[in-house]
Amino acid sequence: KKNGYSLFWIPASECIEKRTDSKIKYTLFGRQIKVYAQGFRLYYAFRNTIYIYLKYRHFRKLIYAFFYGLEVILCIILYEGLRGLPKIKAIQRGAIDGLRRKLGINFKK
Repeated sequence: KKNGYSLFWIPASECIEKRTDSKIKYTLFGRQIKVYAQGFRLYYAFRNTIYIYLKYRHFRKLIYAFFYGLEVILCIILYEGLRGLPKIKAIQRGAIDGLRRKLGINFKK
């Protein structure tokens, strides 16, 4: 909008995710959780989510995002053990970079 583009909101629209092959399904307390399989996707997902919620002051959603991150970390620990450590580090770095508002290409293995 700042650059002169028009925006439209269509309340009846639906978004369907078709790329589910890049996600792993975990079950935690009877609930199914879909999580990106690759660390770099986890990094950017958490970084961008936290950045957006901070930028637009959605503090309730920001707190929810942190709890969701803990839930994902718990799933990774339970299902993958030490093999999941790189994914946990990616989530942690993504959350920290989101809080620091550090955008751009930042993922490091």
